[in-house]
Amino acid sequence: MTRYGPSDIACLALGVAFALGGCASGRLPSSVAGPESKDAAKSPKRLPITDIPIPADAKLDADQSLVMGSQDRWLGRIVIRLDASPTEAFNHFTTGMAKLGWNRTLAVQSRVSNMTFQRADRVALVQIEPASFGDGVTVWVTVTLVAQAATNGQV
Repeated sequence: MTRYGPSDIACLALGVAFALGGCASGRLPSSVAGPESKDAAKSPKRLPITDIPIPADAKLDADQSLVMGSQDRWLGRIVIRLDASPTEAFNHFTTGMAKLGWNRTLAVQSRVSNMTFQRADRVALVQIEPASFGDGVTVWVTVTLVAQAATNGQV
């Protein structure tokens, strides 16, 4: 049986700590992440989404966004930055979502505004909050499937 001394255990613990510390940042090194991660503010014109009213001057936060699918059959989250007041952004999404066939089920307008919409088998949550620095707002749009009620005792 091999015995390990205190210095061997300390080296192993230090190696594990460095490995876990690198994972905790949640960011890939630039050589691994690719060129997309270096430019977080991309034009939303590159998004293959057709059922959310994204303003032409919006900037996509690619680090915070995750889109699965395309057109009007996508799920996930998009995060955009707008040079607009919170009220202007609220009004834009209220009217724009309705024009695209979404029915508003909930709206709370405050410092951080939230709206919930439903269209067919999907639900969209739109959250609008003032930008952390400077003017404008950050808009989080999360789209997911409607939860189905349990049938025959199955979830």
